[in-house]
Amino acid sequence: MNHKSKLCPHIIEGYNGALHMRTAQGLYAEPAIIKLVNPSLTYIREVRELYRESLLVIRFTEEESWQIKLKDPENYARQWVSNHSQLINAAKSLMPIAFEGVNEVPDDYAELAVRAELTRLRLLHELNAYGSYLNSSVGTPDFPVWSTYEPVLAAMDPRFEYIGMHAYWSDYNNLLLSTWHFQRWRMIKEHTKGRKIILSEIGSDYLPDINTGGGAWDRGISREEYLKELVAADELMRKDEQIVGGCVFTLGFIGRWGPFNMNDMWDTVRETSPVLLT
Repeated sequence: MNHKSKLCPHIIEGYNGALHMRTAQGLYAEPAIIKLVNPSLTYIREVRELYRESLLVIRFTEEESWQIKLKDPENYARQWVSNHSQLINAAKSLMPIAFEGVNEVPDDYAELAVRAELTRLRLLHELNAYGSYLNSSVGTPDFPVWSTYEPVLAAMDPRFEYIGMHAYWSDYNNLLLSTWHFQRWRMIKEHTKGRKIILSEIGSDYLPDINTGGGAWDRGISREEYLKELVAADELMRKDEQIVGGCVFTLGFIGRWGPFNMNDMWDTVRETSPVLLT
């Protein structure tokens, strides 16, 4: 039986609320993943003090476009590690941690992304640190492009490293029925065999390929309706052992992400007992 929710928090900079999730038995458990975007070392330490077992997934956002970042992919990866090596070394005692690199790379840049990620992977391993790789947007990589990423998947350490994917839906029916959007992981098993998958961003969003959807609050749905969608997403994830968890976008600093603001709703999410699976 799977009693524990796989809904997990996605936090930009910091969040002051509790993160423990109610289980199907009415107890509380640490979230499987805590995604931290642009965290300070102090905040990482604070989170680890409170949540001893959760996998911390850490991302540093960057301003440069893909054309600039991946023009020289190996140099980009070396610079990325150099920029963050002090925090990476200081955080190694706080494992398990997986560091994300390039994010939502278009398929046209897949070969360059592979060169960058192979370099970043090698340098992380030299520091005795580990990564999450791909961190792809909805609908990417396209099915034929997965073979391009095979060198990265083969080089990963499956004990400590993960495939990262973003998984959004446009509405309740799309969430339940589409294997191209939220449930995409089900269609790529031949490529991901033996690897754990992190859905490092999940939620309601506009899906351009079907020209529908939006952030939950842009769609005008109620908190109760969105909670129904999140519970359904949780049930789908908990049926697949390959999925570590899905990080609901977003808590913390909201900025331009108003339609995705979960700060006032997260307590409701974490207090909702998951459906009991057998």
